[in-house]
Amino acid sequence: MAIRARIRVEVAGRTVRGFPIETTVDAPVGQAVDYVREAEATFESLPASYVSPVRLLLLRNEDNPITLRFGGQTTAGCAVGARGIVAVVGGNMTAPPTVRNDDETANATIVGLVLGAAKES
Repeated sequence: MAIRARIRVEVAGRTVRGFPIETTVDAPVGQAVDYVREAEATFESLPASYVSPVRLLLLRNEDNPITLRFGGQTTAGCAVGARGIVAVVGGNMTAPPTVRNDDETANATIVGLVLGAAKES
């Protein structure tokens, strides 16, 4: 499976130097993500844990703030605001990130795509 990505960045109508970026990621396994993370303050794996290594990760947080941890992190993490987007293109992660819903009163909906290889058992 090959995914072609093109990222264009503009400021005040002018393309930023070095953009657009265009790349192709080839990976044999893909998993769509349509995941509801319950309103609780613990970390949980995204439902694509059989993909390893992860070559491409595209996630969109549709409603509430979340925190992602990559590569077995046990402290801090990457905070993503409501309606935020996370993209890792050409990565080599051992597994998809774990996720925590930072709003303990409402569920967080995360959609996207994970591409990579099938994890060996």
